[in-house]
Amino acid sequence: MDAVTAYARLVVSGKRKTGATERACCKRHLDDLKRKDLEWRPEAAEAVIEFANMLQYHDENDGNTLKQLQLCGFQKFILGSIFGWYKNGIRRFSETYIQMARKNGKSFFSGICAAYMSYIDTVEDAQIYCTATKKQQANIVWKEVAKFIRNDPDLAELYDIKEYCSEIYCRKDGANSIIKALSGDTKIDGFKPWLGICDELHLHKTNQMYKTLLDGQVGLQNSLIIAITTAGFDLTGYCYQQYKFAKQVAFQTQKKDSLFVYIAEMDLPDSQADPTGYEKALWDEDNWAKANPLLFWDSDTKRTHDENKLAKFHSAAIDAKVKGGDDLRDFLVKNLDCWTTVGTNSLVSIQDWTACGTDKTLADYEGSDCYIGIDLSSKNDLTTVAILVPEERPYIYTHSFLPEHKLDEHIRRDNAPYDVWYKNGLIDLTNGPGTYGVILDYKYILQWIRQTIETYKLNVLEVGYDQSNAATMLPELAEIVSCDLTEVGQYPKSLSDATQNFRDTVRARAVEYDRGNELMSWSVVNTVVARNVYQQIIADKVRGRIDPVDAVMDAWKLYFLNRGQEPEMTYEESMESWRDINAILGKL
Repeated sequence: MDAVTAYARLVVSGKRKTGATERACCKRHLDDLKRKDLEWRPEAAEAVIEFANMLQYHDENDGNTLKQLQLCGFQKFILGSIFGWYKNGIRRFSETYIQMARKNGKSFFSGICAAYMSYIDTVEDAQIYCTATKKQQANIVWKEVAKFIRNDPDLAELYDIKEYCSEIYCRKDGANSIIKALSGDTKIDGFKPWLGICDELHLHKTNQMYKTLLDGQVGLQNSLIIAITTAGFDLTGYCYQQYKFAKQVAFQTQKKDSLFVYIAEMDLPDSQADPTGYEKALWDEDNWAKANPLLFWDSDTKRTHDENKLAKFHSAAIDAKVKGGDDLRDFLVKNLDCWTTVGTNSLVSIQDWTACGTDKTLADYEGSDCYIGIDLSSKNDLTTVAILVPEERPYIYTHSFLPEHKLDEHIRRDNAPYDVWYKNGLIDLTNGPGTYGVILDYKYILQWIRQTIETYKLNVLEVGYDQSNAATMLPELAEIVSCDLTEVGQYPKSLSDATQNFRDTVRARAVEYDRGNELMSWSVVNTVVARNVYQQIIADKVRGRIDPVDAVMDAWKLYFLNRGQEPEMTYEESMESWRDINAILGKL
């Protein structure tokens, strides 16, 4: 039996304890062996494994000692799967998503692929790029390739390593391939990558680098993109979206034959539904091993008990458990491969916020009562209007505005995909008379408010606004809504109770919003709470922009203050009540 299938069977049988996601990845391989439209070539899988096992590396405890590489079972599974599956005569997998905790040989593995595809499985003038957001990170993978070459005299004769510009040239049989390190700020349009490696994908704010590599491979058969990462902190970023999609592919609820998936992660109960079970699983060392397929294992079936090997891991675990806060957050993400943004001062847990997402839109609340919150920025910044529908589970809707000719500047400055959000209808770009597209057109925003109220037949109960920059809008706003316009002080004493109530309501998962509103979710992730000396809190930003959250808090304060109160009677209702009282008194 070939090594890939043997490992898959070992995992699915339960003889090697893995997380549910890794087990699903292995089951997918076994299920695919039964498909008639796919071709499994074990000899191709064994060829790349044999090549890898010929490479040498320096022992990390003794830098002068060279050792022969011996792949572990999970490494054989990954490499063999990528190069062993074919469809319609060409290699099946053109993309990979690989995720595991740090210190499990991710960059080492990428180095093997780069060496193999530049030397054995190559084409003429092959271009291989080791990419990351920073040149220093891209160089980590590049240097792994350089080490393999320098450690093998036969390979060294075929390559020319140029350390000063992070380039390696292979002269084998005139192939003339290049291995180059590139950072995210490097323009690579027009390149045709035979292999593109996106290292630490969770650090990529957008899919720009990945998409550029993918677009460059159009028409290039058997080319490959390797995305390899640990979990991260940004649950609104591209990597987290790719992670969720890759899991669907692994569990075969979504089909994409060209994407190979390997994810080693723990099994954790929902922290909200089962806090006791979550806490127990979080500190279970057997569970830790599921996210660390190399570090915690002596063989494919035997867990390591080498304390020297695990000393730093256990030290980080003690700090995380005792100190909590950022130490816990880092331990969860880096050591246990768990996606999270929870810090000691986060406004809300992103898991709780995500759970509040719904497919409902404002159209589902046509004819409803609502509160409106307006965060008016300076004249050339993001401005947001929030609408809160006070149902049993309050529904939150936000819409934002930018000056048209400030779009590119904000994309660069905030490192955010405002252009994508504009295309998705989450932002309007203003360019009214006299604004020249560089100053916000307040008249446009007022017209949007009027149109939205009329379109959805909303009954506005009250409008909350930040006094800053609001003076010019208030008279015209008063003509649009027949309700009170209330200034909401932007300081802890004013907003503390409402902010805490918002946090509690999200924690109870009793809020609803349109899960397609990525701008609002991005703003929530950027928000922490600041405290004054009286322990009163207010929403504050840790990075990025939080204007949508500020607008929501303006509306939420009005909702919080008026919750449970009877609505005021109309004039007709007051007269009717007065007549009833007089009638009762007349009978006495």
